[in-house]
Amino acid sequence: MILLGGSPLSLSDIMHTSLLRKHAIDGMEATAFSIGDPTSNFPLLSFGDHPSLGSQCWYLHPCETGSAVEEMLAAWPDAGSQDSARHWLEAWFLVLSCVVDLGGISWPVGYVRFT
Repeated sequence: MILLGGSPLSLSDIMHTSLLRKHAIDGMEATAFSIGDPTSNFPLLSFGDHPSLGSQCWYLHPCETGSAVEEMLAAWPDAGSQDSARHWLEAWFLVLSCVVDLGGISWPVGYVRFT
């Protein structure tokens, strides 16, 4: 999330928006640059350089995302079909939506469609 002037919001500001689901951040420890479960090796949300743009940004830590998506795909009977990329993306959105309230985002018409 970025302020109109182009600088990233503070973690405190992000935590006070409706973007993150409250149940996902309850009990988390916050620093100036991350928020995470104190018993976890990795923070949930971190502040760092964007890998392609080089600008500073907030990001959800990706370390366990792939395994969570793969676990969901293993439970879907047709996950190995021709639409495997679509299934992977749908599973990723489901994982992401556990933390981020995607319903509050205004998506362009036709941008995302789940069937």
